[in-house]
Amino acid sequence: MKKNAIPELDAAWWRKNQADGLASAKELEKALEEHTQCLRALEASKSANDLATCVKAADAVEQAVKKVQTEAAKALKNPPKGKFDEEDMRSTVDALARYQRVIATAREAAAKLVAEDDSVFGQPERYKEYLRDMLSKLRQGPMMFALGASTVPTEHRMAFHRTTKGASLASQLHNATQLKKLAFGVARADAARATTLVLELESPLMAGMNAKFQRIRKQFGPLLFDRVVVVVQGQEVVDAADPQDPVDSAEPMDRMDSGATGVETRSASASTQINTEGMRTWQAARESAVNQLRKLGAAIVATQDPDARAALVRLQAVTKNLTPAPSTPQSVTELQRYLETDDVFPDLESSNPFGLDLTLRAPLLSALAALKPDAGSGAPR
Repeated sequence: MKKNAIPELDAAWWRKNQADGLASAKELEKALEEHTQCLRALEASKSANDLATCVKAADAVEQAVKKVQTEAAKALKNPPKGKFDEEDMRSTVDALARYQRVIATAREAAAKLVAEDDSVFGQPERYKEYLRDMLSKLRQGPMMFALGASTVPTEHRMAFHRTTKGASLASQLHNATQLKKLAFGVARADAARATTLVLELESPLMAGMNAKFQRIRKQFGPLLFDRVVVVVQGQEVVDAADPQDPVDSAEPMDRMDSGATGVETRSASASTQINTEGMRTWQAARESAVNQLRKLGAAIVATQDPDARAALVRLQAVTKNLTPAPSTPQSVTELQRYLETDDVFPDLESSNPFGLDLTLRAPLLSALAALKPDAGSGAPR
């Protein structure tokens, strides 16, 4: 290989320029061929699926490069017997070291091929496929997201990308749709609630994000996620209603699609929204409970007992299960079932060697009652 050769993501270039005697060279050649095939498919389709395949192919090239680097470095340190061109091998090592930047550039170019295909947002059938694909990928790891809201509920759109920053993604979404009300940040699947989509905001809070997601879900569902929780600076926040949203926009899809009448078709304002005063009551009770658990945890740590870690993990699990902002009747029902049935609460409230008097279950259940949609409304139960 020539000195200072610039590496290319091309199998033919590698075959022509590689140093002799590298057993792992064939593996890199195969990885380069597969990457070229994936890139051609992506250039033709500009689809998210082909982008994911292309990213995996680039990862495979990167791993193969590392393998050849290791073998070449060993050959330079302990030259094999027989024919060996040290200068050629050293030039190969130098070129391999520059592959990292070439691969990174290829990843960025591949991502742009999909990002530039903005027409997906204006074509319902294509967007439906895109949305389902992106939400499926969220099960594999977090992604950047942008949400664009319209005064016409059927025009709400969400965009996702593995590497493009949320603010840039919001700008792309605006350019593609002309939507002006935008929110962005990081989206992830909730580890404890399989069908909950967590949106960690980096932008100012947008009102009614769950309601807007439900409208998207109604139009393009069924989807893997059936609700959204919004997180700001590490804390779930109350998803206040957006006065510009239609009254049924937060209605669960199965309810809206059922065609039922009477009580079953009442508006979201009566059936799905959580009252603000009740949320304050719950959050105050939760804060009191969490503070009690922290005091108990501190006392356990002070003992330096070998079993302390297991006890702390149990306390952390309780705190995690006490949702900071349960914003739907379903989440309230799940919390009530947890508080009423889990044996952890009698165990914690029984006597402990630290003299701490923990009162958890009763205050939490009382506060939870205030979260029910008809609490304090005078409506019959």
